[in-house]
Amino acid sequence: MSADKRDASNTTPPAAGAATRRKLLKLGAGSMPVLMAFASRSAFACHSTTPSAFGSVCASRPDLLQSSSGQSPGYWKTHTGTGYWPSPYYSNDVRVGKNTYKASTFKGVFCATGAPNPYTDSTTLLDVLESGGGGNRAVARACVAALLNARSGRTPNTIMTANDVIDIWYQYATKGYFEPVVGVKWYSDTPQLPYIAGSNDGGKGGIVGYLNTTWS
Repeated sequence: MSADKRDASNTTPPAAGAATRRKLLKLGAGSMPVLMAFASRSAFACHSTTPSAFGSVCASRPDLLQSSSGQSPGYWKTHTGTGYWPSPYYSNDVRVGKNTYKASTFKGVFCATGAPNPYTDSTTLLDVLESGGGGNRAVARACVAALLNARSGRTPNTIMTANDVIDIWYQYATKGYFEPVVGVKWYSDTPQLPYIAGSNDGGKGGIVGYLNTTWS
C-alpha cells in the first residue's frame, strides 16, 4: 500500500512517532521530568521540533530548533487546487481526464482511525479551514494546516509527519488532550503549556500553540 493511502485510510491509531512522544524526557542528573517552557515566537521565527522534544530544546538549546517553512491555516484556505495542495489531498473536486477526484473530507482523513468527527460526513478540509470558533474547531483548523505542511514537505518529517498530525487529532478527539510525553497534557486553547509568547494563537498555548510554531 502506498504512503498516500496509509495517510488517509489507517484503521488503527497511527504509530509513527508514538514511541518518541511517549518517552518521558529527563533533565540533568536529577532525572526530573522536563517542564514545557516555550520560547518566544519572535526570537526563533519559524523554527520548531518534535512535540516530545520541544520543551527541552527551547529551554536549553534553542539553536537545535529545526527550520520549517510551514504555512498557516489562512494560507491554505486561500491557496487551493492541485498547484498548492499536496497529493493525496484535494481542496475541491478535481477532474483529470476521465477521472474525478473528490475534495478530501475531514472524516475521511482524520477519522479513519476511529476518532470522533465534530463535523458532518461531507465537511471538507477546506470547509474546516474556512470555519471559525475555538476548542475542537481551532484544533481541527491547526491540524489540517499541519497535515498539509507535513505532506508537502514544508514541515520536515524529522519534526512531524502526516501520520503524527493525524495522531494528535486522534488523541485530542478521544481523550480531550494530547500527550507529547507521559504525564504532560496539551489541551486545545486553554492557558496551559505549551505557551509561545507573541505567537498568532493569542497566547492560548496547548495544541494550537505548538502547531503554530511550525508555520510562519
